[in-house]
Order: sequence, then structure tokens, then C-alpha cells
Amino acid sequence: MNQLRKTRQDAFIGCYKELLDSGLLTKGDFYIDAILLQETIAHYLSDVEVLKLRYKISNRIQLPKIAGMMVNSVMKYRPIIFNKGSERSKKLLHANCIFAIYHGISICCEFSLGRKDLILRDFVGNKSFARWFNNFAYLLQSRNYTSEALIQVFETFCLFAAPEALEIKSD
Repeated sequence: MNQLRKTRQDAFIGCYKELLDSGLLTKGDFYIDAILLQETIAHYLSDVEVLKLRYKISNRIQLPKIAGMMVNSVMKYRPIIFNKGSERSKKLLHANCIFAIYHGISICCEFSLGRKDLILRDFVGNKSFARWFNNFAYLLQSRNYTSEALIQVFETFCLFAAPEALEIKSD
């Protein structure tokens, strides 16, 4: 379990750095709260155990399941913290939402044999991406959902953008 915790933490931090490098999150405005990150990962690991018990999964789980449960955990604990004052709550919610969606997509592309950048470019470059992203962000910020509903979102993403992820089992 410690290796799994480290894997998820490394993936989280790597994704955060990618968003900073891309400019989607502004350097200096945000940081990862270490305690909230540990709570996020602990909640995810608990969800993995429950999922395995509920569906009698004896081995590892598929990438869309990992993505959906991690997104749920990120939105529950919001481990990305805003450094500055006035517009804090709105920017903080938006930053965690951007991160959660990107992190879920990144998890689905984890084992795409060097195609992650290509998959992301094609997906983000699609004319329907902005509408999809805004609808997904609205779901995460304003509606009720479960980990299982988020798993379905990422299974659908994989069907069209990274079908090999449906066969790969990781955690």
C-alpha cells in the first residue's frame, strides 16, 4: 500500500508541475498543501479498497476507475491552495477543478506508450473540448456526483481518446 500511495503522490505532483509549466495554473499563486494531499490520497486508497470489495476485484483496477476516484478525492479535499487574498474561494475552486480534470485525463493516458502528449493535443484541440470541459467543470463544481459517475466519464473519454487504457490495470 505504501508503494501505491507513493505512485499516486508522484503522479499528483507531476501533473501539478505540468499545469504550472503550461500556464493553466499560475506559478506563485498556488501550492499543494501536504496534509490535504495525504488526505486526498488516503481517501482514494480507501475508495479503491471499497471498490474491490464491492465488485469482488482481486487484482488491480482499470485506469478510468483510478481517474474517477482520484478526481472525486481531489474535489473533496481540494489540496491545491491559493496563496493570495481576495478572489481566493473562486480561484481555488477553479484551480482544483482544472487540476482534477487534467489529472484524470493524465491517469487515463499513463501507459499510452509515449502518446500522452499527442492524445492530449488532439483531445484539447477538438472543437468540442471547451464545451465538454465546461460541462464537466460545472458537474464537479455545482452538481452532486459519485466516484462511479466520474468513472463513467473517464471510461467514455478512453473509448474515444485512449482505448488501450480500458485494458490496462494499475492500482
